[in-house]
Amino acid sequence: MGKNQFSKMTERRGGTGVFLIVLLVVIFIAVGLVPWWIKKNTPDPDKTEWLTPWREWSIRESSKKPAVALNESQPKIKDVLRFETYINDAETNEDRGQVRFLITPDGQVSGVWSGNYYKGKQVNCEVTGARYEGSVYPGKIYKDEKGEDRSKLYFLTKGIYMYHEANFDTSGYKIRKGEIYVRGWIRPDLTVEGDVTLTQTQGDNTFEKYGWKEARPTNKISSF
Repeated sequence: MGKNQFSKMTERRGGTGVFLIVLLVVIFIAVGLVPWWIKKNTPDPDKTEWLTPWREWSIRESSKKPAVALNESQPKIKDVLRFETYINDAETNEDRGQVRFLITPDGQVSGVWSGNYYKGKQVNCEVTGARYEGSVYPGKIYKDEKGEDRSKLYFLTKGIYMYHEANFDTSGYKIRKGEIYVRGWIRPDLTVEGDVTLTQTQGDNTFEKYGWKEARPTNKISSF
């Protein structure tokens, strides 16, 4: 092998090594910038209004916003609070089962949805499983047509559900399942108002939304 040929091969190897080093540096910088870019372009979940619960949950996961301390007017949870309340369809006022949940002094929320109810007179629904968990978010401020109310404490939870739907008119039978979101506002007197949203993982991308106006703490719930 001639000296000139050996020099050319060495130069090519040296050039390849420099290229790999530059490529690794570019990849390292890109990997470092992606989380920064995502965080910079993710809206503040406490200040973004009219979000669907699934969108809000996604934003909270992306933003990784640090916990915010309670303000002076928000309720302080000193003991485990237990709630049990029926939920209804806002349009028909029909029963949609019952939610039971706990709120702990450290702000964690967990619960279940259960029930056997009818949609109209012909469709029977039996909930066979639904659990959810989440936490309180003191930074979110309650707003309505009257203005702001900084005394209410917000919470948001997420889980999965499944219920069996039987249509006695058509003899049809379906298994409905997807994600369940339960969210609410804790008032200074420790009563809670809230809603339940069910998303579908099959078929059309529809969702069901139910709610309750007031739930008071109870000692009847021992476990789920």
